[in-house]
Amino acid sequence: MTAPAGCTLPPWTADLATEEEYNVEAAKHGYVCLDRRLIKTAQHPHGFEAADLLAEDGTLIYVKRAASSAPLSHLFAQGRISADALRYDAEARSEFVRRVRERRSGHPVSEDFTPRKVVYAISLKSGKALTTANLFTFAQVSLLQAARALRAQGIDVSVVGIPSVDTSA
Repeated sequence: MTAPAGCTLPPWTADLATEEEYNVEAAKHGYVCLDRRLIKTAQHPHGFEAADLLAEDGTLIYVKRAASSAPLSHLFAQGRISADALRYDAEARSEFVRRVRERRSGHPVSEDFTPRKVVYAISLKSGKALTTANLFTFAQVSLLQAARALRAQGIDVSVVGIPSVDTSA
C-alpha cells in the first residue's frame, strides 16, 4: 500500500503532447520543474534526473505517460536512484539544491536536503484512470520493489494517477 499522495497535479490535457510539456504546465501550479536537468557527479558521471517536479514541501515527483510496463519500470528505478544519490552523495545534494534555487530562488529547499517523500505520477496513454487493476503486471512488481527500497530508507512512497482530459470538445 502507498501513502496518500498529498499533492494535486493538473490534468494531462490533449494539447500537452509530451512529458516535458506536461511538467512545464505543472510548474505553473506551484511545482519546480526539474525535468531534463541532469545532475552529474563523480558517482554519476553520465548524470541522473533528480525528479521531474519538486513540491514546496520537498516531495520528489516523477511523471510518466505510459502505454506499457517498460517506461514505468524506468520511472520507478529513477526514483530509487535519485533518492539514493540525494541521500548519500553530498555532491549530488549540493548540485540539486543549486538547480532548485536556479529554477525558483524562493524555494525553501535546505542545504542538507534529504528525500522524505517520493510520488510517482502516472498517466495512462489509454486515457483510463489509473487503478491497481489496470497497472501493468511488470510495472506492479517494479513499483513494489522500488517502494520497499525507498521505505527501507525512511522515504514515504505514493502513486497518483494523472487524469487525461480531452480539451477538443
